[in-house]
Amino acid sequence: MSAAMHQQVSHETKHPFFTTKFSTSSLYLTLFILFSPFISLSLKKTMREREKKTEQKNLKNSNLQDKVSGKRNSKNNLKA
Repeated sequence: MSAAMHQQVSHETKHPFFTTKFSTSSLYLTLFILFSPFISLSLKKTMREREKKTEQKNLKNSNLQDKVSGKRNSKNNLKA
């Protein structure tokens, strides 16, 4: 009995307790945890850039609307 137990213990020490599947998934999890702050920062940066672009588009559109309405008002003033 003790010989079988000793053989089992020595077999366990040769191979680590994690299987290959577990070690790769834990590796991916560790990498994700390490790089998640950088990923979130880059996502925030891209969101800010998108917001700036949409604000610029909205500003251009509002300026165009002002110009168009200004032309309409000047035409209306000429008629009156």
